[in-house]
Amino acid sequence: RSARAGQQKRHSLNHDAGRCRLLARNLPDIAVMLFDHDLRYLIAEGSVLETLGLGDIEGRTLREVTDPQLYPTLEKLYRDALAGVEGQYEDTVDDHVIRVRVMPIHDDDGEIAAGMVTAQDITQYRRAERAMSTNERRFRGLFEHNNDAVLFLNWDEVIEAANPRATEM
Repeated sequence: RSARAGQQKRHSLNHDAGRCRLLARNLPDIAVMLFDHDLRYLIAEGSVLETLGLGDIEGRTLREVTDPQLYPTLEKLYRDALAGVEGQYEDTVDDHVIRVRVMPIHDDDGEIAAGMVTAQDITQYRRAERAMSTNERRFRGLFEHNNDAVLFLNWDEVIEAANPRATEM
């Protein structure tokens, strides 16, 4: 009976791993990795693996695939995740901004069974953020240094903002 339960559990885990791989493979600009208590990758899928210069890392440890200078930072995040603490790290790799999130994975009994890493290429987001910030600075300059009075009203016609020229009137 227990052999059959074990077989069913292995089948369920393999089925879940297959779904995880399928999902990670089809998400744009992301990689998902699952690691064990030895910091060995059990699953690693997704387009960002290529961006990071990582090939097939399944079965290999974090130390085997990580730059020695980056290893202490990532090791702490991984070990923290295995202790139940989520963390994140951001870095630039070949003009790509990558956000790495590391979190614990709990089994059905609530025990930490593994850790999970998501590595997301947020380059486009950061570029849009910088462009928006630049536009905001430009707009603020035009607003504040305009020789004409400029008021911003909300839908209830209450003044939300007024430039210096408007306050002189």
